[in-house]
Amino acid sequence: VHAFWHHTKPMPSGAEVVHLIRDFPALYKEWWWNLVVKDPLHVAVETTLLLSLLYMVFIRFNEKGYKDSTKERLSVAEQEELLAEWKENRAPLAPLVESDSGEMPQIVVQSQQGKHLMVTVGQD
Repeated sequence: VHAFWHHTKPMPSGAEVVHLIRDFPALYKEWWWNLVVKDPLHVAVETTLLLSLLYMVFIRFNEKGYKDSTKERLSVAEQEELLAEWKENRAPLAPLVESDSGEMPQIVVQSQQGKHLMVTVGQD
């Protein structure tokens, strides 16, 4: 059995716990300043990470990519109106090509070079 599980020191009394809680701010301050003296870069990196985390959690972003919860949500009618407007004004991704029979032609990928494809359109 690991030595960690065998406590030779008795549990602290209530008075000792109160004393530790009361002295915690001073003990923490002393520990923190010793760490600053010993390894200031470590403290700078951890402080920057902690402040960044707090900023991301508690500050509401208005920048692109972040939801602004202060704005009102669109009603269903407004959503439908925007969707209809978008469908009317959108350009096709590729020109529509139909064969003489009215069916969509078969598109076959012949080769690939990086992000480019060589395709043939038709019934060859």
